[in-house]
Amino acid sequence: MVAQGRQVSAYKERYLIVKNQLQQGDAIYIPVASQPGAGLVSGQVYLFGSMIGVAGFTTQTTTGGVTTTVIGVLWLTGVYTLPKHATQAWTLGELLYWDNGLGVCSGVNDSSDKVIGVAAAAAGSTDTTGAVRLNGAFAA
Repeated sequence: MVAQGRQVSAYKERYLIVKNQLQQGDAIYIPVASQPGAGLVSGQVYLFGSMIGVAGFTTQTTTGGVTTTVIGVLWLTGVYTLPKHATQAWTLGELLYWDNGLGVCSGVNDSSDKVIGVAAAAAGSTDTTGAVRLNGAFAA
């Protein structure tokens, strides 16, 4: 059995390219102080400034019977089933925007919307969800 410290060291040697790299960047750790009041909900889209992504897991601690969310993960890349404007049809590769007011992805930018990614599959005009490949970039 390998000691825990050696496992971590082996991981860093294999996956972290440079000594000052903090994370790979496909997901960002969100401290509880930066999360919305109810914390992150897995599978939901969140917008932090110009950074947009899908919440993954949250880590919680329980002290004295009180459970507190400590850290959450926001995925910035990957393909997810997300809510969409039900009146829009999407084509494969179509640029998509996040309408934060309505909480849906849209093929139309209403000036304040942020680019979220592209359609990973075609979606019909009556579909309420669609496959979205997050772009992992940040929009001004």
